[in-house]
Formats: sequence, C-alpha cells, structure tokens
Amino acid sequence: MFVATYTGGTPNLTTIATVLDASHQTIAAANASDYVIATPLTNFMLAAPAMLKASKAWEKFWPYHLSEEEPSTSDTKALMSDKEWSIREIT
Repeated sequence: MFVATYTGGTPNLTTIATVLDASHQTIAAANASDYVIATPLTNFMLAAPAMLKASKAWEKFWPYHLSEEEPSTSDTKALMSDKEWSIREIT
C-alpha cells in the first residue's frame, strides 16, 4: 500500500487497500503514518541541499564544488536555437 502511495498518492493507497480488503482502521492508520513520516521527511529532503552547502562538516566530507566563474559563451548557441543533428548523434 505504501508503494502505491509514493507512486500515485493517497488515492492509490486507498485503491490498493480496497483490493486487499483492508479494514477502515488499517487504511486510516496507513494514511496517518504516511503523513507523520513522509511530510517531515519531504521537508528535510527539500531543505537538505541548502543546509549541506552551509555546513563546514559537509565541506570536509565532500570538498568538491563548482567554480564561481561564468562559462564562456562565445562558442555556444542560444538555448533553444536550431541545431543540425547527425544520425550518429541521434543514436
């Protein structure tokens, strides 16, 4: 039921629970536990990159970062400009 929740939300959880003939109490407990665990976890996952970027401990563990220099744009085309594709590039 929880796999269904993460692939399609609460309606999928309810559908799978109905097919499995789960009780109403089980469905309610599954939804409640999903909200209690998934909501804080999702918020943490969204905030983690900013928190890790500011962390000195993370800098020691993962010292790699992009340089602040702007890339040279003299030989690049505009983002949505036309491009000729060869068969080799497509394959």
